Amino acid sequence: MNIKISAIMYFMYLTFLFLVFELKAYSVEAYYKIDSTLSIMNYLKNNLSDEKLLYNIVPRGLVISVPVAEIFDDGHFDIKYGANDFLFRLGKIIKFINKPCVVEGNALTQKDSDDMSNLELSIMRADRLVEFFINKSGIPPLMIRGIGLGDMAPFYDNVSYKEHLNRRIDFVILNYEWDR
Repeated sequence: MNIKISAIMYFMYLTFLFLVFELKAYSVEAYYKIDSTLSIMNYLKNNLSDEKLLYNIVPRGLVISVPVAEIFDDGHFDIKYGANDFLFRLGKIIKFINKPCVVEGNALTQKDSDDMSNLELSIMRADRLVEFFINKSGIPPLMIRGIGLGDMAPFYDNVSYKEHLNRRIDFVILNYEWDR
């Protein structure tokens, strides 16, 4: 009898600890005000800490550019196993921010690609990422869309042309601000 009572008390104690720490984790995020595009960018930078990401604030919101080699093998649209952790974390953050997201696939012209055009490949990659975010990160399907641009949107930033980013995935978090 004493063993059953001890087991029940122990279980209740563990449940209490789990709930306290779970609520504490959510309350930290709840106090972090995420409404401006700048605050979204800072939140992402603090929680993703990846030097290969490039952030650009544009009129439609925030663009996070990732070199395609970080997520896909050359000429393929299956997500690399090593990219799952990064994508899962990014998906959870996008879900928490609760802003619509567009996944844009971009590809540089591949001279040796016989199987698939750049446009088809970028469409398949964007669709695969959207599928990942819906199934693995729990982002509602109405909050995320994918589009493949092929080689129609070369990368330019404010200072210089970055050719290696012609082959990239852009995660666009839509956040139109009227006071720009």
